[in-house]
Amino acid sequence: MSLLLLFNAKKKQKNVSICRIVSNFLDFLLEKQKKEFSFLFQIFPIMLRNNNNKMDKSEKITVANNSESISTLQTNDNMEPRLWPSSRIPQGGLFHTPKYSYSKETADLIRLLMKESKMSMLMRKQIDSHIRNGEPLPKPKPPRVNTSMDPDKEAFEILKRARNAKRKSLAAIKASGVYDMPRYRPKPNDKMPSEKAKKLLQEAMSGLCISETTLKPIRKPKSKTTDITNDDIINELLDQIDERAEWLAEMEELGEGKKYRDEIREQIADILRQIKLLETKTKLQAEGIRYVE
Repeated sequence: MSLLLLFNAKKKQKNVSICRIVSNFLDFLLEKQKKEFSFLFQIFPIMLRNNNNKMDKSEKITVANNSESISTLQTNDNMEPRLWPSSRIPQGGLFHTPKYSYSKETADLIRLLMKESKMSMLMRKQIDSHIRNGEPLPKPKPPRVNTSMDPDKEAFEILKRARNAKRKSLAAIKASGVYDMPRYRPKPNDKMPSEKAKKLLQEAMSGLCISETTLKPIRKPKSKTTDITNDDIINELLDQIDERAEWLAEMEELGEGKKYRDEIREQIADILRQIKLLETKTKLQAEGIRYVE
């Protein structure tokens, strides 16, 4: 029984010491940190409520006084503007970057540059939020790698062979067929081989030698041209007139003369006109006068 009483007394002393430590810590936070650690003001009253059943009346009174002071300070802090947590340490660091105040001219210039550069709407909104919040502008991202200009597989194979290239021996070079000359093939030509070239090729292939006289073609005798006189032309035109007159007489017998009569008469009149011109030409030439058509 005495052991139980001693254990309960030590437990009460321990709870009292915890409450004192908490109250001292809260006083320190209220003086130094104020609103930045307001979330702790909500945690510690919950811890105090859990230990409230194990406290004496005097201990409950001290905790209640501390909680009332905390609530009054919180209401007062809500009315005051937000302050930097420490008066000794300037604003900045890893978690609290310094704020910038962009002027209206600078903001307008940045927006004009964004408009001219044709940026995406997502990037524009991001930069606008940085300007409004006074944060430094984001760094530009590196350009994308253009994969369309990458070398193809053949280029990679050539580069791979170039890395593994070594000096070759003469036998290996000859075996690769570099020194082999291609067979000569004449280019196609529109000019076909002549008969004389064919005969010479036949002689070379057969081993015979034929005289050149046999290769020469037999020349045809030239026909003697006789001079055509004006009288011959007139006689030929008269024959044409006779042929047309006979053909028209045959058409008259068949009953088709009316269809061709005018046409044949015009042709005969034209031929007679040519005959008359030729007669005058021969007459003037006989007299020694130059005739001009």
